[in-house]
Amino acid sequence: MLLDKGAELEAEDKLGETALKKAVKFKLVEAVKRLLQQGAELDSKHGILATAWNAARIDKAIADLLLNTKGAVRLTLSSEEEETVDDILYEESEHKRCKKIKLLDSSVLLHAVVNGYNWDDGPEAMIAAFENPACATITLLDMYELMDADYWLKMDEEEIAESEERKRWRMLAIQLKEKLADEWDRGQSKRM
Repeated sequence: MLLDKGAELEAEDKLGETALKKAVKFKLVEAVKRLLQQGAELDSKHGILATAWNAARIDKAIADLLLNTKGAVRLTLSSEEEETVDDILYEESEHKRCKKIKLLDSSVLLHAVVNGYNWDDGPEAMIAAFENPACATITLLDMYELMDADYWLKMDEEEIAESEERKRWRMLAIQLKEKLADEWDRGQSKRM
């Protein structure tokens, strides 16, 4: 009824949430669909993390309704895609795992690999994902969070020097931070 009366689709509540983000939050699929039909804005001036798609990521079916969001990746995988991801994640050889990651040309599969990765297995596979040109910004953001990059950036040099693996984790944290800062700067200059 409110939509039929011309309600402002992008009005925000005191938390900065729009009707679309509220519908996602409360898993109101029909409301999400209706808001999309009415032209609710998918993108946010604050980037992918401030979008309804990002809020919907815990419910893949709802997130996939919002795939037209700039920077979003499909979260629901086909059975063939799941097999490909499992093949990579359960590969015994680190060298073969890294090679398979380097050969991926799908941001969807890279995202699934990063989010399914056992981070106790070391940095090499995630370095391969980072270096893959198909790696989406949201995947880089997830990597930063999943590896707790701030922890590696704050660790003192003596602790880092204790092992080659720690050096590799630190290097990845630095590269992620730099690349994400570059992405942010590019996004800001496009808005001006």
